[in-house]
Amino acid sequence: MGYIHPTKDRTIGIGISGLFTELPRKTKLNTEDEGAFRSSDYCLILSASQRIKENLSGGLSLKIIRQEIDNQEGTGIGIDAGLLYKY
Repeated sequence: MGYIHPTKDRTIGIGISGLFTELPRKTKLNTEDEGAFRSSDYCLILSASQRIKENLSGGLSLKIIRQEIDNQEGTGIGIDAGLLYKY
C-alpha cells in the first residue's frame, strides 16, 4: 500500500508492504507436524524526488525492513537513489 503526493517540481511518497504466514514445524527425524511458527516480513518506504533541471530529476528512498521468523528477528535499513533524464 502506498501514497504519493506530487507537486510541480517535487514528489513525496510513503509505502508499506508485508508478508505474514504461519508454517508447520517439522524436524529432520520426524515428518509429522510439531505445531507451527510464524514468519513475517514488512517494509516501510519513505521517498522523495526533486526536479533538478527541466529534463533532469533525482530521487531518494529510505527503506526500513523488519523480519521475524519463529523466535529470531532482525531489522535493516536500505537506501535507493536514482536519476531520470528526459531527452
